[in-house]
Amino acid sequence: MGNRKKVNISLIKNSYFDARVLLIDQTEPYTGAFIVIFRRDTNETYKTLCINGLDQNKWVNEAKKFIMQLNKPIDWKRPHRYCIAIFAKRAITESSFLVNINRESDTRQILHGITASRCVLIKKANKLSFEEKVQLFTLKDWEKKQYSYEDIYHGLYAREYLYKRLYHKEKFKKYYLEFDQQLQALLDRDLGNREMSDIFYSELIFSD
Repeated sequence: MGNRKKVNISLIKNSYFDARVLLIDQTEPYTGAFIVIFRRDTNETYKTLCINGLDQNKWVNEAKKFIMQLNKPIDWKRPHRYCIAIFAKRAITESSFLVNINRESDTRQILHGITASRCVLIKKANKLSFEEKVQLFTLKDWEKKQYSYEDIYHGLYAREYLYKRLYHKEKFKKYYLEFDQQLQALLDRDLGNREMSDIFYSELIFSD
């Protein structure tokens, strides 16, 4: 990665967002900082920002200006959002862990732990109100814009997992099918057209 340094520096926060520098690039002439704007309720990726130069005061000022323009997320602190975010985080962690699992580890115990955590999530999803379950299958505009980031990507596919495990899921079939249709249209439209910053972000955050 050349003169790129992975960091995790919180620049500024407001009531809804936390702007963090996750990479400092000192490769001339493209010096600067890669900043991710996280939601403070679920810690999901909400926006990203690249700032030229290595002046940290500039980073703070630009990040402050940026997050001040953002509105409160439409699904802020909603119960269904927690279910989606939890699934995404666990999916990323489990995937990474299973790939790098030590052969001497007690695989059965590990898999039991994964199964138990998912059972808890399924119970939480089934306790959601009817309206919150419908919201599980409502594709938000901010998700459409950020879908290629790994945590949001897993969050999108959480819907299929949760739908199949809902009690009386036939009540939500039309909502799920509408969501799936929108998701497939989104992926087909942008297939092979992911921005390099998106790919780079996934490599930055989730690579070993």
